[in-house]
Amino acid sequence: MAFDFAHIGKDIHTHNVASHLPNFDSWTTEQVYANFGEPEKEPISRYDNQPLGPEAPPYAVQPSYFWSIDEEDLAKQIKIIDFGEASFSKDERKALHTPLPFRAPESFFGESIGPPADMWAFGCTVFDIFGNGHLFEGFMPSKDVFLLEIVSCLGKLPPQWWQQWHSRCFFSSSDGTPRTDKYAPVYEQSISLALRIKEMRSSGSDQPQEALGPFKPEELADLENLLTAILKYLPSERMTAEDVSKLKWIREQCLTTGANDSNILCADPLPSQSEIVSEKG
Repeated sequence: MAFDFAHIGKDIHTHNVASHLPNFDSWTTEQVYANFGEPEKEPISRYDNQPLGPEAPPYAVQPSYFWSIDEEDLAKQIKIIDFGEASFSKDERKALHTPLPFRAPESFFGESIGPPADMWAFGCTVFDIFGNGHLFEGFMPSKDVFLLEIVSCLGKLPPQWWQQWHSRCFFSSSDGTPRTDKYAPVYEQSISLALRIKEMRSSGSDQPQEALGPFKPEELADLENLLTAILKYLPSERMTAEDVSKLKWIREQCLTTGANDSNILCADPLPSQSEIVSEKG
């Protein structure tokens, strides 16, 4: 696994994982359209309905999707990209600049940042891929709102962090549940991790259901066990990359799709396989 390969991370999430399509550079325009469809053009207009100037294009093109590409082709070469903020393992770190939906909670409380933060990001990424959205939403929230989302899903923070979260009284009751009184901020009802997993694919997914296939009960159970073991508050209690790689169902899925360790590539050159550990901003 890439996490165990070089302890790279603190910025590994769905936006920094790429699939390399075989012979894509040699595809003709007709082959591109046959696999991805014709470009969907959206005209661009000004709010005041005046003509566009030379600085604006006449239309924007919607992103294409890979649903028509065979899974085995997508999994032949998986690339981890963007190591622009990597640092050496010997450098002590307490700051983390991973996007909020994937950021480990210890970063909010001055704790040392290490490989367990990568595993937290990995767990959030797994849910992001298989679920119907981010496990923890991160669209311009405050630190306090984001912490409330984590607490609403995983339960009350460890005592040492709970006491450091000085704004908790505005968002949560003493037991960690969101406040519901009339003075409390408007917030969605608390939904546990187990329930979020059971509701996967129920709604909101961009992928067509026929491209995904239904989850079997045993697959949901395996996924819940994995995420429960990874998304532990305390870094020392999280499952490691080596532990994950030894799980029977992980190995079976990797072998089935062809996405074994030899197919995980790094798109950027690395200074050292043993010393790179994290993003540094």
